[in-house]
Amino acid sequence: MQSIVKIYNLQALKHILALDSMQTHKLKTKVRDDLFNADTIAHYFLCLKLGKQHIEVAVFDTKIDRCMLYEYHDFLTEDESLQVVGLANFIKSHPFLPTANWKAIYLMDCNLHYSFVPDEYHHANYGATFLRLNTEIDSKPFALQHTKHLGQGCYCHFGVQKPVYEWSKNLYRDREVIWVHQTGAFFEGVSKNPDRLDSNHLHVLVNEDNICIANFRSGKLNFLNSFAYQDAMDMVYFVLLVAKELGLDNTDVKLWLYGGAENAKTLLTPLSQYIKQIKMATRPKNQNFGYRFDDIENWQGYDVFSSYYFTK
Repeated sequence: MQSIVKIYNLQALKHILALDSMQTHKLKTKVRDDLFNADTIAHYFLCLKLGKQHIEVAVFDTKIDRCMLYEYHDFLTEDESLQVVGLANFIKSHPFLPTANWKAIYLMDCNLHYSFVPDEYHHANYGATFLRLNTEIDSKPFALQHTKHLGQGCYCHFGVQKPVYEWSKNLYRDREVIWVHQTGAFFEGVSKNPDRLDSNHLHVLVNEDNICIANFRSGKLNFLNSFAYQDAMDMVYFVLLVAKELGLDNTDVKLWLYGGAENAKTLLTPLSQYIKQIKMATRPKNQNFGYRFDDIENWQGYDVFSSYYFTK
């Protein structure tokens, strides 16, 4: 019988073993509502936002439409091949995340492999076709997902990296884990504000390495795209480019900023030289936030807070 020998990269194996025993994340922000009770997790909805360099945790009580907890962690594992190990360590070391009896569990993907498709063109089996229109999905294995956005008459198709998706299937034993995309959650939150859906409004979500820009026309999604940036002037360029492509006059544009407090403020000063009507976003509508949340900026965590709309 011919023997089969598997050759492992010893250095990579040592790295994984070392990573398993080291800190893979660092808590940066934590807000815990006075009503939070770990013994009633069965009533709570959990969302984990999995960014490249950070993880955000949001917990909601679906009975009273109240945000119970928010956490922001720096994720110290940038190597994609070790991401699953880092995520597993994060869950395992958290005081209550390993608990399996959540009412609902959502994981939020933040990569740029996404596409919005009108209802009339949607088909669950055509996800790869839709994504190939504007992104490269054939270089790596992806698990294709989609979410429906009833109020806007469209679907968000997106791809989750296969190793992370496979890990998520066994994360909470027999409990279903539902994947959503960051842009879908952001889009849901913005669409709940009818007074901000005129064509001269731009909505800019600032992430750690890209910005997402959305625009509505007559209350319906007209434009949504993401742009990778290196510095603040890159962001300014993309905002002005989108405004020009949409035929908007800078003097008439009303721009809303969302995202991490530090990232959003970085864009505010240079952009104000070109667009005068800039506002920092308020928290998503129809949710209750206790006084403890006064410790963070109103526009911080907007996308992860907006994931709550997927439960409705």
